[in-house]
Amino acid sequence: MIPSHSDPAFESAFLARYEAAKRWATSRRGPSSAQRLVVLPREDRERILASCSTAELALLLYHWPFWERPGQCIPDEPHRNVLFLQGRGSGKNRAAAERIRAKLYQGVRSVICIGPTWRETLRHIVGGRLGARGNGSGLLDIFPPHEREQIIVREQKGELCLPWLDATVHLSSDETPELRGGAYQLAWLDEVCKFRNLDRLWDNLEFTMRVRGEIPPEIIVTTTPRKSMRFLKDLIVDPDTITIMGATDDNAANLDPEYIARLERKYGGSRIARQERGGELLSDNEDALFHQSIIDATRVREAPPLKRVVVAIDPAISVARGNDETGIIAAGVGHDGHIYILADASGKLTPEEWGLAALRLYDQHKADAFVGERNRGGDLVSFTLRATLRERRGHAATAKIVEVHATRGKDIRAEPVSVIADQGRLHMVGVHPEIETELTEYSPRLGGVSPNRLDAIVWAVFELARLGEDEKPDYRAGMRGLPEVSAALRAGARPGVLSGLAAALPRWPGGGRL
Repeated sequence: MIPSHSDPAFESAFLARYEAAKRWATSRRGPSSAQRLVVLPREDRERILASCSTAELALLLYHWPFWERPGQCIPDEPHRNVLFLQGRGSGKNRAAAERIRAKLYQGVRSVICIGPTWRETLRHIVGGRLGARGNGSGLLDIFPPHEREQIIVREQKGELCLPWLDATVHLSSDETPELRGGAYQLAWLDEVCKFRNLDRLWDNLEFTMRVRGEIPPEIIVTTTPRKSMRFLKDLIVDPDTITIMGATDDNAANLDPEYIARLERKYGGSRIARQERGGELLSDNEDALFHQSIIDATRVREAPPLKRVVVAIDPAISVARGNDETGIIAAGVGHDGHIYILADASGKLTPEEWGLAALRLYDQHKADAFVGERNRGGDLVSFTLRATLRERRGHAATAKIVEVHATRGKDIRAEPVSVIADQGRLHMVGVHPEIETELTEYSPRLGGVSPNRLDAIVWAVFELARLGEDEKPDYRAGMRGLPEVSAALRAGARPGVLSGLAAALPRWPGGGRL
């Protein structure tokens, strides 16, 4: 799905559809039949159960309408897409898996299920033996035992074969987004906010949903809206989409009693609670230095020819639980003077691991130099990189290593980079969920998630744009044109229509055009 050009009409249509979905979710909020049975007086409950035969009671265990809350039901109206936009633990995966089971019983024969990674596809979509989740909500968890035993798992081929239904469930991940050669009647995409190749994968998926039959094709999307994604807005606006919203609290009866209370104590009222718990698709955080609307508006699918590429590293001193991740970012500067964020290899890594990860990015993007923070780790960055180079390429191997010094606070260092982003001169090449979350959630006033990727981006931009600590631009002295550029970007204007406004912006000191 190509991101839409945001305009007042589009935003109005989105808000109308989004608010309608919220109203529908509120009207359908309530307990399942199983929950209503549980709260009956004991004698009434026992009388009802006693009226059922053993076979009926066994059937009831796997009869989803008995366990399904009204808010999980898919309305019986024409559609092609079903979006479960819900908080964590709300039951969206169970609802999607049960939908697939019901459709298989109705006669669907070809299904594809796609997770963010192959490992997550096996763990969260397949479940059961492969996920080691005995009581989970994956496909292997929801079939009754006599049917589950017949399912043939072909992990290497990426298939679940259901011979008694003459059906096959194909398995894939966002890591392989081409999807060429297949033809499907039903698809499930889980946690699309973590996908890196979503646009390309969605376009390819649309072409595969072409099997003709009595049952119309359907694409199920399940996700917690960790950030405001243009893809989700486009999907909600699509007239062929049914959006089902829900919160963690809706499923409280099936969760640890202390879970909701702890979430309330720790995250109550915060943006992360509204997203992760409430399942809300939020707009920009006004306190943050970076805004998702601008990131979306300036996103590109491919980088242009680049003059220079660096791999920037913000090292963590320890990999112990609770410590920071190591930020590892590849970025380049184009002949237009714009900065392009190419790749992210950050994570909780030992020095040996992040040294190897940085070297892989260096080779993959034919980088010109490494850039690393010296303060916290002393010689850690240069020592680790040189050791990795010697181990992988021999004692004669060399590479340029630029050391930077953090003499000012994180928010001060990030400010000029955020201005570059507001001017439309910082571009994400593709989708980088973890980077974008850090950028849009970190607030100098409120704090936020540990911004290791943000710091790595700062080091990369400072090196690529030659913005050393002593060369920091006095951007407050010349704001002419910046409010107009920012407003246009937030309204959804694309970089190509900003040339007139951008030309009016002041040049940065030193003559370098960013």
